[in-house]
Parts: sequence; C-alpha cells; structure tokens
Amino acid sequence: MSCQRTGPSATARCNTHQSSSGGFRQNACENRGLCVQEPFQKALLTGKTAHAAWRSKPSFYAVSTEDRTINPDLEHLMAKRMGAKTIEVKSSHLSLISHPDEITRLILEAAGQPVVS
Repeated sequence: MSCQRTGPSATARCNTHQSSSGGFRQNACENRGLCVQEPFQKALLTGKTAHAAWRSKPSFYAVSTEDRTINPDLEHLMAKRMGAKTIEVKSSHLSLISHPDEITRLILEAAGQPVVS
C-alpha cells in the first residue's frame, strides 16, 4: 500500500526517519504501509561529479543471474568497470529479498565487518 500523495509537488504524506548514519532515509506511512518516493529531482541529471567514488574506493556488486530488469551481462560489465568484488546470485532483480543471507554477507564484507557463515 502506498501513501496518499498531496499538494502540487505530489509529496507523499509520510513520517520520515533518518538513520544514525544520517545518509539513509526510510519513509513509513501513517498507516504503516510502504511509502512512495518523492518526485525525481532534475538536478540529478545536470549535476557534475568531480570524482566518482567507485574509482578510488572498494566496490562490491551482486549480479542477479536471472535478472530481467537489468541484463546480467550488463551487470557484469558495470561490476568489472568499477573493479568490484562480485558475487553471483541465482535470482531475479530483487535478490536482496529472495537471497538475504548472500546479500547480507556481501554488505558485511563491504563494511569491513566479520562475516558469519
């Protein structure tokens, strides 16, 4: 279920929570359903990046081999281009839902945390 969108900016009526890291926003509707995201910001397409983080920081990538949204060959190409530590998951596009253990291990490795088997 999604929130009701109100006003000319079509902003969703949600309670916004910010994680302790300050960088991730999780929205929850008043009725505890899932929330729609805010309208796309055109500045994201026109802004310039001085230095892409994947060029200098370790990168990690989970390729979903059964993905029908993003071609797995393209996923492999992008992962190779960024020099990412790559895993393959026999999954559709939503591997973090269908294969939470594999994705959790990859995230923990990326965060430099001990990985429990």
